[in-house]
Amino acid sequence: MKGAMGLALRTLKEGPVEVLTRVMDFNLQQIVGPQGQPMEYPANTLIAFKALAFREVGESDLWEFRTQEPSEAGPVSALLYLRGEDIFLIRALSKVAT
Repeated sequence: MKGAMGLALRTLKEGPVEVLTRVMDFNLQQIVGPQGQPMEYPANTLIAFKALAFREVGESDLWEFRTQEPSEAGPVSALLYLRGEDIFLIRALSKVAT
């Protein structure tokens, strides 16, 4: 069965988009301490990323997202693959003028 987020991606047709997954990862989060200083604390968070472009692989509800990663030579493209059911939220800027 094709998930609702796959339908949303098919409707959008192009990036950029922000993606929030249902997959948890261990990260360090930054908060403001009592005296206003930044502090890091460990936390499990949902994996989130910004994709410059995306496409469906065949008609499988498997999605390829193109992201940018820093490197010593400057930003390089990286590909990330997710099943539609693992996508929790998609955020895209509106293309309609208000």
